[in-house]
Amino acid sequence: MKIRGVVEALNEREVKLGGKWYGIYTEEIPKPKEGMEVEIETKRGMIRKLNVIKTMPEISPAERPRILEGFTELVETVWGDLYITVNTLEGKPFEILVRIAESDRGIGDTCGTIGRLVSLALRSGIGVKSILEELQGIDKSSPNGVAASIPGAVAQILIRNFVDEHGKEPEDLVYFEDCPNCNKEGALVLQGGCSTCHSCGFTDCY
Repeated sequence: MKIRGVVEALNEREVKLGGKWYGIYTEEIPKPKEGMEVEIETKRGMIRKLNVIKTMPEISPAERPRILEGFTELVETVWGDLYITVNTLEGKPFEILVRIAESDRGIGDTCGTIGRLVSLALRSGIGVKSILEELQGIDKSSPNGVAASIPGAVAQILIRNFVDEHGKEPEDLVYFEDCPNCNKEGALVLQGGCSTCHSCGFTDCY
């Protein structure tokens, strides 16, 4: 029996097509990837042969225009003053430049790498929400209201300026941290440019 469709999911021993799982008969059968269009030959629910009809399109980052509008914000971190420049295209973030004021070469290289990778994701059409989910998961600590994580500082700037057109953060995009006052885990949230604890009421905007 021949079946043609797009791979919806897969694991080590099965492939899902059309809402149904099919077992892989032998290790010699090539393993497809999610999103690929394939044709399989099955017998008793097992894939005996698999041909890739269409592979996933390659993602190419958009070319950078010669002139972009943008802004630069200063963020205080445990590494020193961090300057984050966000260049935009049609009102959306297109490029991130991260520079530390005074630090060793290793931290400077890290800043440059973070900026280039976030820029590559933005230029490739990755949504801000997806980028924030990755940046926020690296380091959520904030001793004395000072950012301990360079990726976290970049996330704060993106949240503050691009979460929605009103500058307010939806519940699934707020920047949770541990409160430096009561030490409650995940109680500190960025709202309106201020970090506020939902447990003890601490805020860094006095």
